[in-house]
Amino acid sequence: MNNVGTTIKTLREEHNDTIEELASKLELNHKDLSDIENGDQTASLQILRQVALTYDASLSTFIGEDPKETDEVYDKFEKWLPFINTMEEKGITPEALIELLDKQSEE
Repeated sequence: MNNVGTTIKTLREEHNDTIEELASKLELNHKDLSDIENGDQTASLQILRQVALTYDASLSTFIGEDPKETDEVYDKFEKWLPFINTMEEKGITPEALIELLDKQSEE
């Protein structure tokens, strides 16, 4: 199985769906879905989006990213964005800020 097919199968099994049930939800022939899960056929972006919506998953799930890690990074970024914007508005570069902090810690 390829990574995408394995991921689809894992999601399907986690939700206790048979291959026929998921194929029906996707309006897809169960043989085609089986081929996708086994890596014999490539899933279109539309199919991936439908699987993601069906199982409330992120599309990043299919490319091996951990959605939890992605969410954590995004949350951190959102928290720091106002600070970053303020520093940019004041013309303070990351390097200048690091240098200032280093000088303060030496005192």
